[in-house]
Amino acid sequence: MAKRKLRKKDPNARQRLAAVKRAEAQLERPMTGQSNAMLRPEIITTRTELFQPRGFFHGMYELDNDHVKKLAREIRIKGELDPVLVVKLGGDWVCVDGHHRLEAYRINKWSGAIKCRWFTGDVRQAVDESIRRNSIVKLEVPQPDRLEEAWKRTVLKWGSKADVVKLCGVSDGLVGMMRRVFVKYHATDEGAETFRARLGKRIDEARWPDARNAYLGQEEKPFNAHEEAARLARSLHSRLHDRLSRNPEITARALALYDTQLPGRLWQWLHTFKSGLPEDPNGDE
Repeated sequence: MAKRKLRKKDPNARQRLAAVKRAEAQLERPMTGQSNAMLRPEIITTRTELFQPRGFFHGMYELDNDHVKKLAREIRIKGELDPVLVVKLGGDWVCVDGHHRLEAYRINKWSGAIKCRWFTGDVRQAVDESIRRNSIVKLEVPQPDRLEEAWKRTVLKWGSKADVVKLCGVSDGLVGMMRRVFVKYHATDEGAETFRARLGKRIDEARWPDARNAYLGQEEKPFNAHEEAARLARSLHSRLHDRLSRNPEITARALALYDTQLPGRLWQWLHTFKSGLPEDPNGDE
């Protein structure tokens, strides 16, 4: 059965390099002219430290459930979806692109084999292809994740500046800044020593926000959930005034249309933190 995990963080540059080296030692390439494979979905595994660039920086689930449901419905109506891109590592078939399609097949209890494309390049090229395909269609890769991917490639010296800009979809100026930060870390002047001390870790273990803040001499402001909630409440009030409070049913329906899972998640948080909320004068409890 394909693995499904909740990843707290995506790998840093050092961990990415180690994962690529391990995978490269396990890689089995197809013979010339053999780029297709018929595989049952349940035997295709995942290696998300290599081939799933979306969402890990924020600790999100690697799969978007709404997107999976849409694909599952499409399977029921039309049948097989576009081929999944795979590589073979240590005898295991691993998904490079098509994680949501695999989960949709699982939901539909697809019993037969599906058409797959066996990637012919090396592991580094497969990692690039995973990012490239996710940037074309499907679900948009969030900006922080694209920046983190660009930062890893800058630290690992994977590709030219233009290559990183094009592949990760970030600006030329930002990649230029990343390169200046990387050069500064390896410099020998007093400012570089201060930068390294402020960073407090190896450059290939640092994430882009940490490296940037250390380079600029800025302290990352601790996250305050109450302040963020208050800011959002002020923003909602300035735009909507009391519209959200007028009719709870309409508000609930609107939130469900906005995100089908949001009402349930809101209920969980409200239930968990009810003791810390202001008392409801109209409530029964």
